[in-house]
Amino acid sequence: MTKAFLHGHTKNIRTVQLESVQFTKTFFSDASPTYKIKGLCMVCDVHVKPTHECSKGLGQDQCISTHSTVFTSTRS
Repeated sequence: MTKAFLHGHTKNIRTVQLESVQFTKTFFSDASPTYKIKGLCMVCDVHVKPTHECSKGLGQDQCISTHSTVFTSTRS
């Protein structure tokens, strides 16, 4: 994900979402293999959106990083 950024800028992807927690509970339950596979497909689909946002520099940490940079530069 760093190729799009000049100095190897990276983004964090938050993998622990409510859907991930639910899938983990389902996986370790007595649910059928078919139901577990459907759960895996669903959680993967949910994970795609934040992955794409982070690859474009639009991740949730961007706002915090920007505020920190502005704050630090105004204090100097």
